[in-house]
Amino acid sequence: MGGLDRKTASIRATWIFAMGIGALHLSNSEADRASTGRNSAELVDLMLTASAGALG
Repeated sequence: MGGLDRKTASIRATWIFAMGIGALHLSNSEADRASTGRNSAELVDLMLTASAGALG
């Protein structure tokens, strides 16, 4: 089976999750909040999928 080794996948998942949290926290302006609201479901899905993928 292809893909990343377990350690690399875990590191990447951690960074993706951290960047997603950062993106949510940085959405303070009205325009950013509207954009984040539209895309938050996709962002959370990406964060959780990346984290789950690292686990196995």
